[in-house]
Amino acid sequence: MCDTTYVVHLVNCGHQKPFQHFQHRTAAVRFAAQQTSRGEASRAEVFELVGISDAKEAVAALVNGKGNLVEIGCSHALQDTLDRDAVNQEWGQAQKGDWPAVFKFFGML
Repeated sequence: MCDTTYVVHLVNCGHQKPFQHFQHRTAAVRFAAQQTSRGEASRAEVFELVGISDAKEAVAALVNGKGNLVEIGCSHALQDTLDRDAVNQEWGQAQKGDWPAVFKFFGML
């Protein structure tokens, strides 16, 4: 059983599934970088989830405000405007709120 897994949230990804689950951080970061560099997503956020190895459980935990935001990547067009501290602060605020705050962070509301 994996003690730590990772979920990538793709922002503005069009038709793709916005959440992807990975067993290793390097694979999650590589996927996030590929998606943003190809223009498949404008931003990719990598979250770390401790104690959850199942993909569905990991995404469900994330959507319920669990997990630590560990990496943020974006397309080259947005590199200059991405404020990583602001995104981290937004996630922290969403975690302190209830489910609508988390859903809003993920663009689900």
